[in-house]
Amino acid sequence: MELYCSTGVFLGRMNGGNYHLLTEYGHRLHCDGFEYMMFPMWYGKEAEMVRELVGSGLRFPVFHADKSVGDDISSLPDDAFSACVDKWQRNLETAAGLGAGKVVTHIWGIPDSDKYAARLYERVLRLREIAAGYGLDMLGENCCCTERSPLPHFRELQRMEPGLGFTIDTRPAQFHQELEDLCAEDALWQGAVRHLHLSDYHGGLKDWKALYPIPAPGRGDVDYPRFFAHLKKVQYQGSASLESPCMNPDRLDWETINTYLDYLREGLGELLG
Repeated sequence: MELYCSTGVFLGRMNGGNYHLLTEYGHRLHCDGFEYMMFPMWYGKEAEMVRELVGSGLRFPVFHADKSVGDDISSLPDDAFSACVDKWQRNLETAAGLGAGKVVTHIWGIPDSDKYAARLYERVLRLREIAAGYGLDMLGENCCCTERSPLPHFRELQRMEPGLGFTIDTRPAQFHQELEDLCAEDALWQGAVRHLHLSDYHGGLKDWKALYPIPAPGRGDVDYPRFFAHLKKVQYQGSASLESPCMNPDRLDWETINTYLDYLREGLGELLG
């Protein structure tokens, strides 16, 4: 198992997605590589960005697709969905250029969320097939739902396509009070869960106002000692990324981020290679 740091931890609107901060400071972080999160501001600049990132010597085993892909899956009418496919292919080309193997993907989003489940499933499987053509493993993420909760959708997608992989994010799992149920879903832990997002949540069931700010792991309501014990029990062999933000306008706060990563390293213990 390897522990990564999502670039969404320190890149965002506050600093204009300045990936030069990553190439300058990334080597100081106590992680095995990075999950690179795609922002719309980088469209048209992908080649230049990939060239600098790859030239830095940093590793990018995981790519997080543009979050708006999930919005498109949920809400675009059928006659406009080709725009999502085009965007998806641009994301896949960037992921492949960075040397990623896994592509974390929001498989629903705003405004319709999981309202039109049958259409959503069909589109997810279509995008998965396209990703496979690039040699990439699309991993659907358990983002917050408005209609149901992620687990029933994971079950149905797994029934339709047993090879589909998933990312479990502890924050929406706690938001839906579903982390325990996800851990108890044995079929998911036999190779379907291939990546984890590790952050925290402090609030009640589906309390939308509590989604922000995002606490660091161990500083919210997620029972991390219990979750670490579960991962060890099932001998989890996938990967994981720190997801809790630590944003600055003009520098990468590697000192604080390393305290988050060190907490996770200690908890994951012998699972880490």
